[in-house]
Amino acid sequence: MRVPMPNVTWSSLLDPLVSAGRSPLSSVASTFAGWLSLFPATHLTPYAGIHSVPPSSFVHVTKDSLKVSKYWDFEAIEQIRYRTTAKYEEHFRTVFGQAVRRRLHSDVPCLPK
Repeated sequence: MRVPMPNVTWSSLLDPLVSAGRSPLSSVASTFAGWLSLFPATHLTPYAGIHSVPPSSFVHVTKDSLKVSKYWDFEAIEQIRYRTTAKYEEHFRTVFGQAVRRRLHSDVPCLPK
């Protein structure tokens, strides 16, 4: 016996999904418990049957399956150890500057010095 795939509706916002629902939505107690304790699981929403895509993940939908896969994960493998605070500050400025340069779409300064 083949189990039919559930309907998949996609939105970047929760409101249209709630409004488009054909049946009354019930709340998920674990979501509220998560918000009260620390933070709920990233794939949960306050509504049963509506899920979000976890950070750094994508959803692959076919007529027979639905699969959520991670494309990136943060794993700090190597630890940085310096002898002085000044070295940590220098490293931060270097890495921060590199991150900003990678996101700029200009090869000339955007702000005057």
